Amino acid sequence: QLDVHILAKHEGICYYCDRCNAKFRYKFDLTRHKNGMHGEKKFHCEQCEYKIGRKDLVNQHLNQKHKSEKQMTRECKQQEHSASQSASEDTDQLIIQMETELLPLISPGKLFTEEQTVKILGEK
Repeated sequence: QLDVHILAKHEGICYYCDRCNAKFRYKFDLTRHKNGMHGEKKFHCEQCEYKIGRKDLVNQHLNQKHKSEKQMTRECKQQEHSASQSASEDTDQLIIQMETELLPLISPGKLFTEEQTVKILGEK
C-alpha cells in the first residue's frame, strides 16, 4: 500500500496495465486503456482493417492515417467539377460564337437557299 501511495502521490504513476505495462496515474485511465486496447474490438476503420475498442481512437486513426486520402478524394472531386463547369462554359461560348458569326452566313439569300437554310436550322 505504501508503495502505491508513494507512486500515486509523489511520482504521478500508480496503475499499470497487466497486459502491456502501460502506466497511468488514475484508475479511470487504466480502465479506459484496457477497454480500448485490450477489450472487444467493436469499432473498425472503413478504409482498412484497423479495429479497436473505442470510437474516438478510430476517428484519431482516420485523421492520422487516411487524412491525405480524404484530401486527395476531395481535390479530385473539385477538379472534376471544375472541368465539367469549364466544358459547359466552352460549349456556351461555342453556341454564342455560332449564333453571332455563323448564322448570318447561312441566312436565306446569302450562301444557301431558303430550303437549305430550313434543313440546317429546322423550321421556325
